[in-house]
Amino acid sequence: MKKIFVVMLAFMLSIFTVACGQATPTEVVTDYLEAIKAQDMDAVDLLYAGDADDVSMDSSEEIDTDSFSEELTNKLIDMYSAFEYSVSNETIDGDTATVDVTIKSYNIGAAMKSALSESISQIFAMAFSGASDEEIDEMSNNIFMENLEAATFDLEQTVTISLTKEDGQWVVDAFEDDSPFIDAITGGLLTFSKGIEDAFSN
Repeated sequence: MKKIFVVMLAFMLSIFTVACGQATPTEVVTDYLEAIKAQDMDAVDLLYAGDADDVSMDSSEEIDTDSFSEELTNKLIDMYSAFEYSVSNETIDGDTATVDVTIKSYNIGAAMKSALSESISQIFAMAFSGASDEEIDEMSNNIFMENLEAATFDLEQTVTISLTKEDGQWVVDAFEDDSPFIDAITGGLLTFSKGIEDAFSN
């Protein structure tokens, strides 16, 4: 009887040890968010079922930075990585789970909208006056930089992140292109880009 008890105790301890070694959905989401803030795409790859480029500012499809100066691009990346978050409401159902995340960020989308509106009027005026492409780009970059520097850190959104257990480990599910989570961590860039698309389509 004593031997059976020892075997059962060892078995229970082994299960407890394995369970303790597994990160919870909340811990995985926290690590995932920290990897995004650090723009550590190798870490993102380990925690995310989709393409790491989904959350990489360097490859973001929400805004074309080809005509932006290096200073302006770096400013965007710094603001993008500055978001704060709190994690709550973990729910587990078998091999699936959800975690709520409240994200606070710079209102980048509003700043970009304001800058675009301001620069468009000046672009036409400068073009008609014979300004060069370089001069127009410099003017536009200055306007975007001014608006980004004036952006407020007050955009707060709560989103739900889904996870799936794969090979015993929790992994963040891939996001759709119009994911509220992507909009939240980019400071409303999805909302901004959708507004531009709708304006052109109309």
